[in-house]
Amino acid sequence: MAAAAEDGGGVARQAELRRAEGNACFRKARLGAAIDCYTEAIALCPGVAVYWVNRGLCHFRRKDWARVEEDSMRALALDDTSVKGHYLLGCALLEKEDCALAVKEFEKALDLLKPSNSRDKMAEDIWQVLAKAKYLAWEKHSTQRVWKMQSLRYVVY
Repeated sequence: MAAAAEDGGGVARQAELRRAEGNACFRKARLGAAIDCYTEAIALCPGVAVYWVNRGLCHFRRKDWARVEEDSMRALALDDTSVKGHYLLGCALLEKEDCALAVKEFEKALDLLKPSNSRDKMAEDIWQVLAKAKYLAWEKHSTQRVWKMQSLRYVVY
């Protein structure tokens, strides 16, 4: 029994080493290598949300939105309190022009930041993309309304 516990600790330790190596690669903008490291960490310990978020951040930098969405959703399934997970999912949804869901994800991220009264760069970034998402949602709704009004004119005349 103790040997199994030690082996589990060894796997977790290996996963953390892979994460640390991935972080070093990420800082050097070696995104492919970082993705490989995080993928190995995930293979060792798939239940750790941070590994999914970190890999999602690499995909975010590469603008691979489908993978950002996939990894952030996996991270949030493991830890619904991940601010970065909600932020990444919101960004991926915004790229898909699903503005309403993106707004919800950004608002959730901000709600999670409120208890810490965070005024950091992350909060600023979230506020900026939230404003963009709300504007795009308004613009889409406005365009639909204009089209509807024009189609009604043709019916009336």
